[in-house]
Amino acid sequence: MGVPPLWRRWAAISTISGALERRVVLKTAKGALAPNFFILLISPPGVGKSVIINEVHHCWSQIPNLKVAPSSTTRAGLIDFMVDAQKVDVSGPLPLVYHSVLCASPEFGNLVPQYDNAWLNILNDLYDCGTLFSDMTRKYGEIRIEHPHLCILAGTQPKYLDNLLPDAAFGMGFTSRLIMVYAGEAKYQSLFTNVQKSAQLHQYLLDDLKVVAKLKGEFYLTPEAILRWEALAQGGFAPAPEHSKLQHYVSRRPAHLLKTMMCFSAAERDDLRI
Repeated sequence: MGVPPLWRRWAAISTISGALERRVVLKTAKGALAPNFFILLISPPGVGKSVIINEVHHCWSQIPNLKVAPSSTTRAGLIDFMVDAQKVDVSGPLPLVYHSVLCASPEFGNLVPQYDNAWLNILNDLYDCGTLFSDMTRKYGEIRIEHPHLCILAGTQPKYLDNLLPDAAFGMGFTSRLIMVYAGEAKYQSLFTNVQKSAQLHQYLLDDLKVVAKLKGEFYLTPEAILRWEALAQGGFAPAPEHSKLQHYVSRRPAHLLKTMMCFSAAERDDLRI
């Protein structure tokens, strides 16, 4: 597709993350962690953001039980869609009601058109996958969403992000929740190259994604994985970014790493073992 390899990797992580919804968690001393992400693919125009993001949207849309928001949506539209995305899991001793929404948007500006602290705080709440979210909407008035879950893969340009997020924003919680993946230039590929997708490989990937979309329960780390984790933690997960704007992101790196580990585990096996 001519898309940077780093983007393909994070798009794959996002695809698995969305398929897992909040049916799976990893319990830690700080609480249960769901494997959802807010991932931004950042570049100048023409590098391929829309290509890979639309591919993820297509993959999610092929899984019947996933609720995929329109690729272009607004704050009100996203909240309304989340209300309608209610699911009821009756496989446990008690029914579990949850609302899971996956959003793959080539233009992050459609979702966050301007710096709005109130809207960013709402996104923070949805990212954290709490037990209850409440808000005022045009369609429903006051709404209460039980066990919300939101996964975002979006594209943007450096200039837009620079205008959207003032320096003060990096001292708040939203930017620490973002995984920002930059690619500066597209690899040249002739427009006349005959690019053919393998229908068989595509079906294999969809079949695997359907299995991922049925996983449920608690991830666990093997003793070897725990030892490796403790060694990394004691070393501060070096090398750590030192830029002042990334101070709060650094404190959230362990959570991002655990989420990534869950996604890699789900890609390799279905026993929830890390």
